[in-house]
Amino acid sequence: MANIDLFLNTYDTVFSLGSNCRLAKQLQINDVYNAKSPFDWIVCESTKNLTTQFKNNFIDFFLPVNLMIDKNQSEFSDTLYITDTSNGFRSLHDIRKNSIDDLYNEVYKKFQHKIKSFFTRIESGKKILFVRLLEDSDDYDAMHNLTESVNIMFPHKDINFLYIKHNNKELSIEIAHNIQLLCFETNYDGINNHIEWIGNNKNWKKAFSNLKVISRKDAYLSGIETLFDGRLNGRKIVVWGMQYLFADIERLLKQYGCDNYFAYDKELSKRYESSLRILQNTDFLDENKPYIIINTNGFFEEIFDSLSSKGFNYLTDYYFF
Repeated sequence: MANIDLFLNTYDTVFSLGSNCRLAKQLQINDVYNAKSPFDWIVCESTKNLTTQFKNNFIDFFLPVNLMIDKNQSEFSDTLYITDTSNGFRSLHDIRKNSIDDLYNEVYKKFQHKIKSFFTRIESGKKILFVRLLEDSDDYDAMHNLTESVNIMFPHKDINFLYIKHNNKELSIEIAHNIQLLCFETNYDGINNHIEWIGNNKNWKKAFSNLKVISRKDAYLSGIETLFDGRLNGRKIVVWGMQYLFADIERLLKQYGCDNYFAYDKELSKRYESSLRILQNTDFLDENKPYIIINTNGFFEEIFDSLSSKGFNYLTDYYFF
């Protein structure tokens, strides 16, 4: 496949935009998966309906009133297949069978959490790549409309788009300066039915072979180093979370001579021994507005809600990647 301009960039954030689990799996297999997306493990075949979600700010994404348990369930899966009847999107891996009574609301809450995490990751990304596996019916207009909707929602972000479409002939087409279409044989061509859903590993590896992606850890630590350009201005630093990259963050703080720091854990970790640096409550948010480094491998909604309620702004008052 051609060496195109899109592959000359180095991305710190790569998102799947569906249309099914195959794409997220191939991003993982080829070590270019570094940011979770609400579309990783659902079926969202209609690019037009996906575009509508971006246009409407995901206001009705898996809304309980639109949900329906599929009549045909897999006997080999321990999770329910649930369809959003307003757009045809299907959740296949989110709710276990024989689960809670109020499962439609649980599905909605889970996807609202995923959307908030998705938006936060986009906000923190510097060079972003969206990848979408197209359906046969998708045309150039579908690609342009989705691209335009994403760019309108995130006008100040540096975003490129890679669209992939199944085709017996390998093609690489530049649709626009930030939009590339790759066509190749995406489907599995072997005899093992259990791995058919993953697709043609050889061709997917070839498609992603020149894609340059920074690991989330490296991007995280690189971003923290940029904080020492004067943005901190002598403020007390609080590292929120004592697992994940705490040792690396502490090393950077000491390297740059920042001794005025503490760590706040709130039960995110019970294994770290240095209790002298653990704060017991969030009163520190009211004390001369310290700078917060959020050190969590996952997206904890309560952290961002706490910061927002106290008037903390991204990058100005806290950092997360």
